[in-house]
Formats: sequence, structure tokens, C-alpha cells
Amino acid sequence: MSLLRSSRVASGSLRTATRGFTSSAIRRDHFLNASDSEFKARCVDDKSDKPVLVDFYATWCQPCRVLTPLLKEVTEPGSGYDLMTINVDDHPDLAGQFKDQGAPDRPERHAARRQGADSACCAGRGPPPQSQDPLCVLESEPRLLKKLGAMGLSATQDELITSIGACRALCEKRGLRYVLFAPLPTDNSPYLLLSPEAAEEFANVPTSPPYDAVVIGLHPPSFAYEPLNTAFRVLTREPLRDAQPAQKKPVLIAPHTAAYLQAPAEGAFPAGLSLGIGAYVAALETAANTKAEVVGKPTRAFFELALEKLGLQKDVEKGEVAIVGDDVKNDLGAGARELGLQRVLVKTGKYRPGDEDGAQPDRVHETFADFVDALLQEHA
Repeated sequence: MSLLRSSRVASGSLRTATRGFTSSAIRRDHFLNASDSEFKARCVDDKSDKPVLVDFYATWCQPCRVLTPLLKEVTEPGSGYDLMTINVDDHPDLAGQFKDQGAPDRPERHAARRQGADSACCAGRGPPPQSQDPLCVLESEPRLLKKLGAMGLSATQDELITSIGACRALCEKRGLRYVLFAPLPTDNSPYLLLSPEAAEEFANVPTSPPYDAVVIGLHPPSFAYEPLNTAFRVLTREPLRDAQPAQKKPVLIAPHTAAYLQAPAEGAFPAGLSLGIGAYVAALETAANTKAEVVGKPTRAFFELALEKLGLQKDVEKGEVAIVGDDVKNDLGAGARELGLQRVLVKTGKYRPGDEDGAQPDRVHETFADFVDALLQEHA
């Protein structure tokens, strides 16, 4: 389908599949983000009679964020159905076998598909971004794990901690819903102040109104007046189209408040420092008379979570654990000092001459590799 939302019920053989029904049987309740091989194993080779609901989705698809949790509910144990979700953008060939696809590549295809059986699921959606904005540096943990794997670094989700993951964890811990900001907002749809890559972290979380949280990340296309004003209205519980305001005062959650970042060359700008999300967080704080909850670096809680994942006690000896970064304030700031972490500044990325003046990091090295070499020599 052109703008993406498709759910298929599978049972029996794929040879008998119709446009609305594929086949399968699987023996556990949920197979989320299934691969091509998992689909074949459970929807072709498996001979069980238990039907599986195959849900083709996209992370940028607004209704998907609402429908996926509902599908999980109706396929709970005892329902008689299992659930398999497949990301169309990650598995275009598989999705294409059932005439599901991402954004339309021709206007006439989009127009034709809107008249089809799946059009009700697609109404009101804009196309996904064709490429990642170079300034949208936040990404979901699964994406980062894939990148690490491509670099030859073996890591598991338990070994990875990110600021956007901390945002999601905080919202889940408090039972919050979210307002997520998208470039093309529609009535009764959540917005996104996160890039589609970062929003994947919230893919299976309810995002329909009333909103009781605003999660802000670096997504420049969303920093126009309308989405920022929407965030302001959510935070101040002002009217928002047909949506009722939250009963409790919504919270503003940010992964960090970095004032700037090192950006690659883009458009009229050569490579260099570019505006970060700190200014936008401050603007919403001022306008809505609220204080953002910052959950990433350099908060103490973020570093404590990292220590916990490393299997270390929070009261580690001073200097036993090091934090390495190119930002004296936002990498090596308050939380690192409070916990007695060794603060190592490297002169790469956003570093500029003089950054260390007055900040007094424990060590300064030209690059991360230089720090590693020095560390190995010290412990040789």
C-alpha cells in the first residue's frame, strides 16, 4: 500500500493466500519486527493450525503507533491468534509480495491506492522522510545496535544506554503518554518533536490524546511555529483541536539540553557548530512556565543507570570509571562530577580551543584513540 498500514491474518498455506489474507502458524504470541527468515519459518514452513496476524507497518506511520498496541491486545494469550509485525521499510521485498510499500513513488499510484481496501488506514498521513536529516543525531537503540554491528562491534541491547531510550523509560515508568512531533501533523494524530529514527523508540506506545507529556529531540523540520505552539498548548493545557487537555499538568522531557552540536556540511552551511535543542527546550520552559526533566547526559541518574548496566556499584571509587566526551558541559558535567567519574575531554567533534578553561576536566587528549593508548601505557 502506498502510505502504509496493513494487517493480514494468516492460516494454512501461502499458496492459498489472497490479497487480504496470508498464511501461517506460529507457536508463541508475539514476533515483533520479524525478519524475512522468521516470516518464512513461521508463516510458510510451520504447519501449526494456529493463525497469526501479520502486521506490515512503518515507524513513520502515524496510525501505526495507535494500531500496533491494539493488535497486541487482541492477540494476547488465549485469543486464538498470534501476532507478527514486519517493518515494510526494512523488508520491502517481503512486503511487496503482498502489495504493501512505503511512500508512493508516483502520484497516480497514491491516488489509485487511496481508492483501495486499505485506504481507510492511510488517510491523513504524509510520506516519510526520504533521508535522515544530518542534524537528527538521535536514533532508536535497535538502529544504533545495527550500526555497531556493521562496524564490527558486538553489542546487545542490555549493554546499550541512550538518552532517547532514557526518555522512553521515564515515560513508561510513570505511565505517561506522549506528544510526538511530525512534519505533517493531522487531526487526531500525534505530533513528533523527534526524528522518525528516534521516534522508533516509541513505536509501540500509545500516542493519542489527551497528551500528558512532550518529548523533545533534535528534529529541525519540527521546530516551526505550529508544532512548537502545539507543544506549548499541551504543556499549558490549552485547547488543541478536538482533543481534551490532560487532567494533570503535562511534563516536558528532554534527552539533553546541549546548546550546539558538530554538524556536517548541509545546504548553505559548511561543516561546523550548529544550534542544538537546548534553545528550544529553554523556549518551551519559559513560555509554559515549566521545568524540563532532562534524562540523558550529564544527569546523575543517567550515569547511575550506565554504572548499573556495567554491574558496578553507584559508590565506585573516584576515577575508577571514566566518561569520555567532546563537550565539557553536557558530556562531563554535573552528574559525572557528583559520582566521581574520571572526566576525559577529547579535542574532536564539537570541541573548540579553550573549552577546557575553567572546566578542569581530569584529562585532555587529542582523540579518543590517544586516550586509549595513554591508558594502555599506564597499565602496561
